[in-house]
Amino acid sequence: MYFPFNQSGSKGYSADYEKRMLNWADSVLAANSDRKAILVAHSTLSRPKVTTSGDKPGDGDNSQQSNFTKQGKGIYEMAKNHPNVFLMLGGHIAGEGFRKDTHNGNVIKTYLSDYQSRQSPPYSGAKDRNGGSGTMRLMRLNKTKQKISILTFTPQPNGTVIKEEDGDSKFTDALYN
Repeated sequence: MYFPFNQSGSKGYSADYEKRMLNWADSVLAANSDRKAILVAHSTLSRPKVTTSGDKPGDGDNSQQSNFTKQGKGIYEMAKNHPNVFLMLGGHIAGEGFRKDTHNGNVIKTYLSDYQSRQSPPYSGAKDRNGGSGTMRLMRLNKTKQKISILTFTPQPNGTVIKEEDGDSKFTDALYN
């Protein structure tokens, strides 16, 4: 389920649209309570202060939880009442982040991944930003092993791949708790 950008305090924000969007999502999640749900929004989390992952690969490790953005908090407040929601994804703020919230025994993990401000490899320090040079995040969900594996990488024109190895770019975690 996808939520377009509509964040309180931002240009074009509509409280009425937010209310209708959250009511719609609430009804879809309730009608499909027997199915696992992943919620994707343009804006869910801010980047934690301990990471440098904004304009180049960082040194984060998921040890400090990110804060919700205004839009992310509103979506979470609706979603936390649906035990079928287990994952929320978003971007908008350059970098990587993570948080884990539990409500009435249901765990929802939220990830930030946004590479649009990334410099081109080899990250010489120049402010050569070109949309992240194609940096991507691969998420593998393994229901059998109950694991989610994350890998962040940048394909190169010569066919090689630069893999990010820091703790908020490459990791494995429990899928549902």
